Amino acid sequence: MELQCPKCSSAEVRSCAVVWREGTSDARGAIVGGSFGSAGFQPAAASTYQQSQTLLAQQCAPPKERGQWSIVWAMLLILWGLNFLRSTWILGIPMVLLGAYCVWLFIQARAYNRDELPGALRKWENTFVCSRCGEFVTAQESSQRSAEDVVERHPSA
Repeated sequence: MELQCPKCSSAEVRSCAVVWREGTSDARGAIVGGSFGSAGFQPAAASTYQQSQTLLAQQCAPPKERGQWSIVWAMLLILWGLNFLRSTWILGIPMVLLGAYCVWLFIQARAYNRDELPGALRKWENTFVCSRCGEFVTAQESSQRSAEDVVERHPSA
């Protein structure tokens, strides 16, 4: 089965995963040195990391896992809020409520990562981009279209 673009009928389609990997480059560097001065030898070290992507690679990026950092903020805010509640409720109650909101964000992120992310990753693995017109198409959409549908949409083809 050959995959075709539904917009321009081109067979020049590529997997989004391949386009993303090819268009993403990482650069890492490290340097170690030192200098002598009035205080003696002063060691120094530095490291760097940079990632660059083509625009098409950015558009073909996989769905990301949602961070679960909000639980840390929740714990801090709730603890601070409870501490403030002992002295003044004006600061304590908003902090506890903000902490509860962070707990809700954490629960939402875990639910997304558990329930929706696997399906989104499967869809991404089956998504292709046309090299001619830039249309994104999933393998299911393309296989469901018949040759007549493609000719009807684009009579000039």
